[in-house]
Amino acid sequence: WMAGQTLFFWAFWLAWGPFVGLFLARISRGRTLREFVIAAITAPVLCDFLIVSIFGNSALWQVFNGNTDFAQLAIDSPEQGWYALLE
Repeated sequence: WMAGQTLFFWAFWLAWGPFVGLFLARISRGRTLREFVIAAITAPVLCDFLIVSIFGNSALWQVFNGNTDFAQLAIDSPEQGWYALLE
């Protein structure tokens, strides 16, 4: 499905980009460029890095300690693997 939707994907983001830019500009009015970069770029990236590090290492720990059922579930269905990890 994804291979056939490349043009749609790019067209969607090209059309949606100006709205996102206007939204960020509106909520950032009165802030300096430094504050904008920290709030809109740096903080989300650091949060994502933290979340991926914690849950990714937890999943690897499960697999390396012999939980082959979890490993197979995560390969077959990543969504179910996520919920299994949260259990």
